[in-house]
Formats: sequence, structure tokens, C-alpha cells
Amino acid sequence: MELKVCGITTPEDIMQLVTMDISRLGFIFYHKSKRYVYGKLIEDGFKSIPKHIKKTGVFVNAELAEIEQIIDQYKFESIQLHGDESPEFCNYFRMKAE
Repeated sequence: MELKVCGITTPEDIMQLVTMDISRLGFIFYHKSKRYVYGKLIEDGFKSIPKHIKKTGVFVNAELAEIEQIIDQYKFESIQLHGDESPEFCNYFRMKAE
């Protein structure tokens, strides 16, 4: 079973969570969320995430270009889409990963 913890907002959150038996860390990129982290994430915090814990970007109705830019910037291994994205929109990322 995989366990993902979402809503990480600080390097301190990351430091505590990487000591636990989790599979993924989720970072929110929805402008209306109080846990929105774009521009607030510290590179040092990301460097402390062990390779066995996957970083996930969480998006709600974001534009394709915005998602791609954030994936590249933060080196996310996976994304989670929580809006009204079409199957074609979602499949774009699936095909890109193959």
C-alpha cells in the first residue's frame, strides 16, 4: 500500500515526514488553497527528500503550460489533477510519461 501526505508547506514539514514510512509527498498548486506553495518552496527542503519518496504536484484546473513548467521546475515524479480536466487533458500527461 502506498501512503501520500498532501499539503506540505514548509521545509520543517518535509523534514518530519521523510522520517516516516510514506511513499509520496503532495504539494498543492491551486491558487485558492491556503496550502498553495508556488514560490514558497525552498530548494533545500526538496533536496532532503529521499529518492524512495516520490514528489507529487497537485493541480486544480491549471493550464497545461503551467503544469509543465511546475513539473520541470520542481522535478515532480507524478501529478494529481482535481478539477474539471478532460480525459484528453489527463491522457496528455500519461502519454508524456511513457
